[in-house]
Amino acid sequence: MNNWGKIKGIMNLNDGIITTKEITKTGIHRQVLYNAVKKGLLVRVSVGVYVSPNSMDDEYFSLQNRCPKGIFSLLSSLHLYGLTDVIPERISMTFPQGYNYMHLRKEGVECHVSNLDKYPLGIDEIESKCGRKIRCYNKERTLCEILNPKYQMDIRVIADAFKAYSKSSDKNLNELIKFAKVFHVEERVRYYMEVLL
Repeated sequence: MNNWGKIKGIMNLNDGIITTKEITKTGIHRQVLYNAVKKGLLVRVSVGVYVSPNSMDDEYFSLQNRCPKGIFSLLSSLHLYGLTDVIPERISMTFPQGYNYMHLRKEGVECHVSNLDKYPLGIDEIESKCGRKIRCYNKERTLCEILNPKYQMDIRVIADAFKAYSKSSDKNLNELIKFAKVFHVEERVRYYMEVLL
C-alpha cells in the first residue's frame, strides 16, 4: 500500500482526520501531508491536524477539531438536538476557564466560559448534521443554561425548547432537576415543566 493509501486508511478510522503525530508513527514523512495540502487532497485546520476537503463542509466538526476543549452549547446545542427550529447565526461554544478563545471570537464564534467544576458536566458525544462525532452539552444542561438571564435567550426559543423536550421520548427529568440545582434555576425549570406536562 502506498503512502496515500495508508493516510486514507487512518482517516477512515478517525472520521476523516489525520495528525502529523499519526503520520510519523507509521513511518511516513510529514512532507507527504504538505504535498497533499498543495494538491487539494487535505485541508490543514490547525497545527498538526488535517482533514479531507469534504469535512470542511461540516463547520461543527471542523471547529471541534480545531478547538477540542470547546463544547457546543446554548442555541447551537438546541439546534443540534432538534429542540429549536432557529438556525444559529453564530455557533456557540463553551470553554474551560483560562482557555484562550480570542482567535475564535474574531472568526465569529460565540464563546462562553465555564468554571472548571461545571465545565465537564453533561458533555455528550453526538452526531453533527453531517453525521460526524462532536461534543455537545446534553439537553438537560442546555435547557437550564438558556434560562440564565446573562444569555438573553428569546422567550419563544426557551418555550419551544421546553415544549420539544417535554415531548421527547429520551427526556430525563431527574437529570433536568439535577442541572437546575447546579445552575440555580429550579423554580423556572419547574414552571416550564408544570405548564407543559
